[in-house]
Amino acid sequence: MNKFIAIFVGGLALVLGGIFGMMLGGYGICAARLSVANVGEALAAAVILSWLGAVALRTRWLAAILFSLPMALGFLLAAAAHRWGRCAAIFPCIVASFGVVAMFRVDRRKHDQ
Repeated sequence: MNKFIAIFVGGLALVLGGIFGMMLGGYGICAARLSVANVGEALAAAVILSWLGAVALRTRWLAAILFSLPMALGFLLAAAAHRWGRCAAIFPCIVASFGVVAMFRVDRRKHDQ
């Protein structure tokens, strides 16, 4: 059961990272108008998936990496098209996914002592 949950969380992180990367980057079938709601949804997904990945996966950073790679691709495509507002929307999502894992790790050290 744990292996299934880990695979599910990893796959969900990759799929949602791709969807939000295309949506915020302005490419693909998911391209949408940039709004506060879209950025908020992407930030919420980054936080939730990174926390689930830190709990469910043996490699804590894996969910953050799987979510951030497609987002980074969207960032690069938006930067190539000189869409700096979209780059500014994607960057906090990438940082938030790694920030949650870092805070989870620090919090875990406090409880272990």
